Amino acid sequence: MQEQRRMPREGFFHSLDEMFKIDRNRVDKPWSMRKYHYHDAVELYYLVSGSRYYFIKDKTYRVRAGELVTICPYDIHATAATEQGAYERVLITFKKEYLAQLPDAFGADILSPISEKSRVVALTRGEQRWLEATLDALTEADSSTDACSEAFVKSALVGILILLGKKSERADDEILKMPAGAMLVSRISGYISANFAEKISLRTVAAEFFVSPSYLSRTFSRITGMTITEHINAVRIKEAERLLLTSDATVSAIAERVGFSSQTHFERVFKSVTNTRPLDFRTKRGGK
Repeated sequence: MQEQRRMPREGFFHSLDEMFKIDRNRVDKPWSMRKYHYHDAVELYYLVSGSRYYFIKDKTYRVRAGELVTICPYDIHATAATEQGAYERVLITFKKEYLAQLPDAFGADILSPISEKSRVVALTRGEQRWLEATLDALTEADSSTDACSEAFVKSALVGILILLGKKSERADDEILKMPAGAMLVSRISGYISANFAEKISLRTVAAEFFVSPSYLSRTFSRITGMTITEHINAVRIKEAERLLLTSDATVSAIAERVGFSSQTHFERVFKSVTNTRPLDFRTKRGGK
């Protein structure tokens, strides 16, 4: 059995191998992420109180207390403050491999709620009470008790996934109720995803959507926590990573295919996002 431990920080627990983490945090004033991110782990984000803007891939949601957000590996995401300001959330992060050896009774479908796409689900009051009790047990676990065993953690996580498997994604008409700024961000994100290989910038995107560059810059940063340029680069680097691992194209050719005007600029941005150079990334990940 794998040893588990609790870190000397309130509301934080993880396995020693870093395959599973849970973090509970309360923020009493408006706060937004200063940078987008994506990673190879699954995230489950439960909002205990307050509300948040949650930017996922190419959509922006207003997440409310009692809703559970699932983030698939490698989906770009960020959270930002609403006018409500204060909030409390619980964040679970885990690798799919953490559940690789589950009993056959659960089947492969146990991972389907986190494999198809990122989504937001609304829970009933009863489901909220059950989930909050489960999350409390995980965040309050102590390494000196049986509750901290790998079996307990995995069974709790399986229970959450079973709950997710019964739930439907929050209807897209909820997105239509978003404030105008958040709707604009969602439309722009979709446009960037479809046109990242072209020569696009803050000014060209603003012109495409008939808004001023200054308004677009302020709105996009407020809702997503990142600038337009950062988002364009994130989408481009994600595609570059895929090409580095699945093709034998040169770095120069990949730079051009994902929309960079020069290999030097591409390599500089790639390193700033991934902390490694493109060829080193390909070598370490076993790409072609």
